[in-house]
Amino acid sequence: MTHTSTQYRKDGNKEKIEEISDEKFTERFAMHILPKGFRKIKAYGIFANAYREERIAKIKEVISKIRDRIIEFVRKEVFKRCCPECGSEDVEIISIDNLLELPT
Repeated sequence: MTHTSTQYRKDGNKEKIEEISDEKFTERFAMHILPKGFRKIKAYGIFANAYREERIAKIKEVISKIRDRIIEFVRKEVFKRCCPECGSEDVEIISIDNLLELPT
């Protein structure tokens, strides 16, 4: 079987022609079929590949300007709860240092 594929990341979008066995083609094709009940999730929005680094840099810049307000909101609203053991409402948040970390 002759199989044609495009090498997007290598060789400047060149088409590659390849002779492979029927079994190998079926194996490669089957790797793209998801099991029943699974859905393919693609990156979109701020995490889509096009201009991702620039968007994440801009978001980090904005977050750094309002970081203290975000942390205060999280302490007051998000972590407003009581201790599951004794029922006390005096729950102390030890650390939320990584709260505003974004993947790169």
